[in-house]
Amino acid sequence: MPVNVMLASMPASEYKSWRLFFTDRPFTQEREDWRIGILAAAIVNMLKSKKGKRAKPSDYIPKWRKPGMQKPAPALVIASKVNVLRTMFGSKAI
Repeated sequence: MPVNVMLASMPASEYKSWRLFFTDRPFTQEREDWRIGILAAAIVNMLKSKKGKRAKPSDYIPKWRKPGMQKPAPALVIASKVNVLRTMFGSKAI
């Protein structure tokens, strides 16, 4: 569903519910990378010998950004800004 269709059809109360849900349970790619990293490190540590360096979750997480780069804004943040502009200036503002 395109963002403009979603914003036009979603009531503010539902949008607020999704914001609260996302705050409590983020579903970003970065979060998924950490989940897989934790699982991979646990499996590797279970299967390797007791001697040697223990695997860490960060060993299995891809480095998508260069150090110091700003994280992109989540789609819900962008949608909220668009919604505020539409509320302030009408639907033709964007």
